[in-house]
Amino acid sequence: MAFSKINPGTWATNAQLTSTQMNNLDTDHANALDKTTAGDTIAGTVNFSGAGNVTANIANTVRAGIAAGIQSNAVGGINLAGGATDWPTFSAARTRTIIVPCTDIQAIGAACLKSGTFGPLSPIATATVSYPASTSPWGISTVTVNTGTTQSFPYFMPMRQMHNGATLSNVTWNFQPIGGHAGLPAYQPWFRVFRKDSVNGVAQELTSGGAVQLAAGSTGAYQTTQQLVMTCNQNNVVDTTAYVYFAILGDEGGTNALAGIQMYTLTLSFTAIADMRFP
Repeated sequence: MAFSKINPGTWATNAQLTSTQMNNLDTDHANALDKTTAGDTIAGTVNFSGAGNVTANIANTVRAGIAAGIQSNAVGGINLAGGATDWPTFSAARTRTIIVPCTDIQAIGAACLKSGTFGPLSPIATATVSYPASTSPWGISTVTVNTGTTQSFPYFMPMRQMHNGATLSNVTWNFQPIGGHAGLPAYQPWFRVFRKDSVNGVAQELTSGGAVQLAAGSTGAYQTTQQLVMTCNQNNVVDTTAYVYFAILGDEGGTNALAGIQMYTLTLSFTAIADMRFP
């Protein structure tokens, strides 16, 4: 609403102030916005024109006290204009879980990894996989396995669904060995997680503990759905502007090893999410 002047003209010396005018002034005063700490409630719509705006010079001064309390009804109605590092931010850190299907896996050899120790590796030539895994629409199952030594075929799994700026707290590999083992394989499945510098190609592990390896105590316990959890304690603040992230998944190997392990998913658990910057 807009208040009208109680005297449409101008006030002159000795002009009479009528009771009607005073009543109108009293009504307008009662409807005025209370700027004291008592606060106020506005029942109507406030429209801005020209250079009119609401400027919050103190943190947390524009708030929504109910769901959809702040709503945009126009394309581009919410515009972040604070510069290249202006992102939607949270008042407290958030957590997030992303499940990545193992559909981008490829067999690898040690030569394609520039630095670091990546566990027991075997040549790429004889390691092949089948897409998808036989009992799941996601992931792969192996077609060949290394039974000649206690080494196992490694598989490269890119982790593209990373939350930039967050902390990758842990990674869980979900898989299931095939049934029919005569005994436990000499080398049970293992995995490692890395980031690789996009400029010089140097790889760094995300945990100081090295590979996480399954240690099933019996064939029955081995031939079931498995989860290997890696706790990341270094190099794990995600920066997708400088690094690519990946896991090396090690198959079973050696005596009693069988092809057919089903590699399902990687579960990525993020913490310390302060904002929603681009991935």
